[in-house]
Amino acid sequence: MVRVSFNNSDFVFKDGDVLGSEGTVEPKFFARFEGIRPRHVVFSETSNESFLLIPEEVGSVARLDGARIVRGVKHRITGRHSLILNEVGMLIERLATNDSFGPDNETVEELEAGETQELGTHLPLLELIVDNIDDLIAVIDSKGRRVWNNAAYAHVLGYSVESLAGSNSLIEVHPDDLPKVQAALQDSMRTGAGQRIEYRLRHFSGHYIYLESQGWILPATDVRRQLLVVISRDISKRKELEEQQAVLYEQQSRTLRALQLSQQMISAQLTDAATYVRSQLPTNLSDSVQTDWRYLPSSALGGDALDFFWIDKDHLVVFLLDVVGHGVGPALLATSILHLLRQGALKDGDPLDPVSVLSALNRSFQMDEHGDKVFSIWYGVFDRVSGIIHYASAGHPAALLISLGAEGLPQVAWLKGKGLWIGATSADTFEGGTAVVAQDAELYVFSDGLFEWSTADGSMLGLEGFGDLVARLSTAGGTELEGILVEVQRVHGSDHFEDDASILKIHFG
Repeated sequence: MVRVSFNNSDFVFKDGDVLGSEGTVEPKFFARFEGIRPRHVVFSETSNESFLLIPEEVGSVARLDGARIVRGVKHRITGRHSLILNEVGMLIERLATNDSFGPDNETVEELEAGETQELGTHLPLLELIVDNIDDLIAVIDSKGRRVWNNAAYAHVLGYSVESLAGSNSLIEVHPDDLPKVQAALQDSMRTGAGQRIEYRLRHFSGHYIYLESQGWILPATDVRRQLLVVISRDISKRKELEEQQAVLYEQQSRTLRALQLSQQMISAQLTDAATYVRSQLPTNLSDSVQTDWRYLPSSALGGDALDFFWIDKDHLVVFLLDVVGHGVGPALLATSILHLLRQGALKDGDPLDPVSVLSALNRSFQMDEHGDKVFSIWYGVFDRVSGIIHYASAGHPAALLISLGAEGLPQVAWLKGKGLWIGATSADTFEGGTAVVAQDAELYVFSDGLFEWSTADGSMLGLEGFGDLVARLSTAGGTELEGILVEVQRVHGSDHFEDDASILKIHFG
């Protein structure tokens, strides 16, 4: 028999059963899903084996564990597999002959309504939950042999669950990491306290992946020896990003190490570092889209960074970020993030999707891994063909879009996203938005250093006050950045900003 798990429901298929809108098992249920054809999959079995077959007359794309299924040919079902029918995904699993899901092929919902046994103690359901989580779970004895492991080992490491049963859990460990893993196993068994370690484990294909593992001891009883439960997760992507960041930090820190020699050298090197950071900022555009920017750190080095570039001929990426704090640390982190986005090296982030970029940044720059540093960012993508800008922000001031309205009066729109500072929490809190960019519109993206200060009369300028200032200058035809900064300094009563201040202006011709 074969269990099919799909759309939060489970179905059992036996020899001769057919999945599809004209199948023998729940045809009305499967008919609701576009992509599942009539009589799409035929199941068959012998006393020891189960198979599936896509009939030749079914015109569809089907994949089993990522490999394309040949129509008209039987494919053996050996354990737990991923089945995709025209991009409709489901899980299939061969059941042992003594397995039973219900006399009438009940779904989980039906079991909830009719089973007298509590779901919390329903063993098949618990096994299904354990085998569907991404974390690797293994039970290991005192000699390092695997007593049991869940199906995630097959998904993450490529080994079948059957091949790992009773195997030595240390064989696949990278030779350089083996002493550390052996010591952790022995110490846990001796003291009864588990440990959290990172190490590399060999994939079935031969390469190594990084795992972070936490162990828990199950003390021996009258009927069971002492066992170690190990829960692991794949941290290869995180380690790869850490290595990339380490290279960037090393390259830049070589220049900064000399700052410790003397106060004179410190001053000289800080000047060089500031020049370097400024040199990494972009060159202005001067075609149909024109740019201008100002970078005003409150000290020699600031935590602001900005960039814009055409990711292809029709899409312009725009961002401005602000790392908390001043000095070398925030400046290096800001420059590292700038390079990561500019070079397209951010993992799991679509550069054309602002929310996706912020989520990927948040996964990669948690504050406890980066010296308790968090940063805000406004990120936008302008589509030249549609004239629409997509944007999102994380703890950053809204951008200001000014268009010419009737009678030459400016129309002001605040492009405000939703989300906490990057690194402040592991949860994704980001929501973006879109806006239509009219011809000759101007977009202003800036940091809070331009408006979070007291005016000469003691009141706060604030975000809205800064927007009113820019709009007023736009009406007067004086929206050059120099003019804006002069007016801000006049209202402030000083030409010095207490915080880093940066502003980017984009004119859409």
